[in-house]
Amino acid sequence: MHRATLVALCIVSLALAGQCQDFDIGGTLGASFKDLALLPTRLTYYNQHEDAAIASYTCCKVRQEKEIQAAIIANAAFLNRFAETAYADDTYMHYAYVSSFKPESFRNEEWGYRMLVQEFPDSSLADDAAWKLGKLYRKDYDHESAIKVFEYLVEKWPDSTWADDALIQLLQEYAHVEDEQAALDTLNQLAYDYPKSEFCPQALDTLAKKYMEFEDYDSAINASNDLIRDFRYSDLADNAQLRIAECERLRGDLRASLEAYDLLIDEWYGSDLTNRAMREANNLIVRIRQTWAGIHRELYDPLAWNPAKEAKELWYGGAKHYQNNGLHAEAVEKFREFIDKFPGNDLWDNAWYEIGQTYLRQDFLFQEVNKADGPEDLDRLREDYIASTGDEGAIPTDGSLSALLDATEAFAHIANNLKGSSLQCAALGMVGRCFTPYGDIDTGPVTPDAAATHQ
Repeated sequence: MHRATLVALCIVSLALAGQCQDFDIGGTLGASFKDLALLPTRLTYYNQHEDAAIASYTCCKVRQEKEIQAAIIANAAFLNRFAETAYADDTYMHYAYVSSFKPESFRNEEWGYRMLVQEFPDSSLADDAAWKLGKLYRKDYDHESAIKVFEYLVEKWPDSTWADDALIQLLQEYAHVEDEQAALDTLNQLAYDYPKSEFCPQALDTLAKKYMEFEDYDSAINASNDLIRDFRYSDLADNAQLRIAECERLRGDLRASLEAYDLLIDEWYGSDLTNRAMREANNLIVRIRQTWAGIHRELYDPLAWNPAKEAKELWYGGAKHYQNNGLHAEAVEKFREFIDKFPGNDLWDNAWYEIGQTYLRQDFLFQEVNKADGPEDLDRLREDYIASTGDEGAIPTDGSLSALLDATEAFAHIANNLKGSSLQCAALGMVGRCFTPYGDIDTGPVTPDAAATHQ
């Protein structure tokens, strides 16, 4: 056995000739495999990386001081020996991450992320490291370095999930260093190069405001129109329409301004800005009459319509009150009334979302009814069932009660149709939750609208 071991080790030493210069073959007799893992082969650096990774994954709490230190040492040891191997990028990331749990860790974190970005720019982790590095510089008030890193991130990885976030960070940095032109360019880039970003509506809104401040009314109107066209159900759409009217007025086109105010009043009738638009429109009507005597039309009556107050009363005093008290059918009716009565209100898309949530609450009750074990259980649930449905008749006992399809339709309507709503992602998630009880999406009893959302 001893002879066989010597032969095997001689074969290993020949295979590694040129790579293992100072390794003492005689010192391996009786050594464990762990000791032999120091051999510079792919197997050894794979194993050492695995040890460092395991150490990193087992110390994610500040109080684990010993584990954190052990993980830092393990990652540093790997980087000291194998900094140019295939696993070094991962180890740099682990080293920086684990270091963040130690006090005064800036230098170690910064080194880990910076080395990953510099040495492995083609790594799948490089954009993540650049994002964390930029945030680290921001936290340290190193604005110049933060700007350089975020600019590099957007330029090097324009399709990164962090690209639009980096542009937002750049906006804040440019504002700090008072670089107006760079901020304007960044807003343009965010607004038009990342139309699917959650930050795009805000970017277009801010861009339009900036152009308006610079008295570039054409550009302000264009940005506002783009916001309305692409994000019609954003909470900022009515603000954009008001801005268009104001820009037209400021550049002296009173008729175009009046038309813009009229459009706001007609299409965003439930907006909190409606009363203001009515008053401004009335002022313009009077001015236009004085200039063109042939203009005849009625003035608006702002006192007759106060959507801000009435919407709040219907929302909190009606719909939400019924929902919180388990009167689900009545709550849905009030939310639908809100939708019909207050288009353009900032809570308009929320009403659709709350309809879905109300149906989910009702479905929870229905499942309790479906599982009822005998008449006594049904009697216990009868009062809640009547409150939820308004139906005082016999409670169905065939286990078929469900409100999931109704909930799915409400959430799917947001996800499919309310482009620009801040609730689209949340609604899509709720659609997935509603699908869960059905199993296979291809065979589940889902509505066409919901199926479109899934696709």
